[in-house]
Amino acid sequence: MRRFHRRTLNKSALCSMTVGLTMLLATSALLLQKHFETDVLEPPIAEIKPQFVAAVNAYDTIPDDEIWSIKANATPLPWYNEEYYLNDAAPIAALVRIDSIDGGRAFSEVTKDYMFPYTFGKMTVLEVYKGDVELGKQINYTRMGGIVTYDEYVESLSENERDKFLRNSGSEHPKYVEVKFDDGIDIEPGKLYVTFFEAQYNPDGGLEYYGLDPTNYGLREVQGYDSKARAASSDLRVLNNLTDEWETLDKLIRIEQ
Repeated sequence: MRRFHRRTLNKSALCSMTVGLTMLLATSALLLQKHFETDVLEPPIAEIKPQFVAAVNAYDTIPDDEIWSIKANATPLPWYNEEYYLNDAAPIAALVRIDSIDGGRAFSEVTKDYMFPYTFGKMTVLEVYKGDVELGKQINYTRMGGIVTYDEYVESLSENERDKFLRNSGSEHPKYVEVKFDDGIDIEPGKLYVTFFEAQYNPDGGLEYYGLDPTNYGLREVQGYDSKARAASSDLRVLNNLTDEWETLDKLIRIEQ
């Protein structure tokens, strides 16, 4: 039996697929709780205690030597890294805990068609900075980039891309293909992130899942979160994935005084 060592393949050697990220989302003002001047003591901030869920990563069950890694080019809009762009553009901004990676697909349950591979799983909402999502609730998410079967990946390609890929990959191939952006970061179960997302609905109008922003700008690891002092946003630090430095939350989210 031939063993396939996990390796990164040059995307241009397999197929010329460039992913243009053109997320133009509706703007909205940040909604925060308003406090009134009063001599009466305010009640303490309620502690959010989401149900404990052991982090699960379905990708861990796939042997490395059965995966081909393919890098896809991505071209974010030039103003994507501007201060507060995602805060203003995305329908929802929240602090979440990634509870699981349940797998990868290249078939959309919303459009009923093949698409760019994506990761899907569950996450719990710990803080809501903007938008309509329930605090403390576990919800389904998707994010572009993921591990899918070889056959499913082939189905997701256009006819020209498929011909090039099959011609270059040869007769023997691994069981799985991993597709991710050139400089993309991996989402990790058990970690906390400030992220931006929007609801995705099926053709019948029912909520299917929440689509996370796929760029490095829109998934920021968090440190310093305390569920007993939820309002202390000044204690939070978010990771800048471009500089690898920890920054205050107000560099990413508009915090009204």
